[in-house]
Amino acid sequence: MQEIIAKYCRELRLGQGFVENYPTIEADTHEQFLLKLLQMEVERRAIHRKNRLLKQAGFPVIKTFAGLRFKFRIAWRWNHLKPGLLLETEKT
Repeated sequence: MQEIIAKYCRELRLGQGFVENYPTIEADTHEQFLLKLLQMEVERRAIHRKNRLLKQAGFPVIKTFAGLRFKFRIAWRWNHLKPGLLLETEKT
């Protein structure tokens, strides 16, 4: 039965949302069932349209330091520096 519904949805270009959502809908009347099914499909298409347009826009990706892991080690420590080393280089 579900295969036949999926075939008709493809033929009518209604999308997979109908096939995926109709078993989950509970309604008292046929009109309520149809209304809920259509609302779910409209919402699904709006989300897909928004995601598709955002992808096509090619906005730059926001990059942060949150996931960055440094893979190098510092070979010296602050206490290894000679006192006044910065002062000596600035004077010259």
